[in-house]
Amino acid sequence: MGQKLFTYKPFNFWKINLDASIYEQRIEPSAKLQNAPENLLSGYAKFINNFDVWKNGRLQITANYTSPIVIPQGIKNEVYFIDLGFSKKS
Repeated sequence: MGQKLFTYKPFNFWKINLDASIYEQRIEPSAKLQNAPENLLSGYAKFINNFDVWKNGRLQITANYTSPIVIPQGIKNEVYFIDLGFSKKS
């Protein structure tokens, strides 16, 4: 259905990115093995925070979310996690 990318820089040292998408999944009735719905509105979102903590050093915190998705065997559960990273250029 659609994807949206949003970028915002509240301060010189902090940059925020948000990427999200919503889509509809459809399973043909002949492919169904259990009582799964034939279609489902699904989506994902990624939220990235970049912090320039000092010269040549960057801290990144990323949060990800994927909604439940429909598969022929049923519905696959949602997935979400947070990553933390640090980089330093020489």
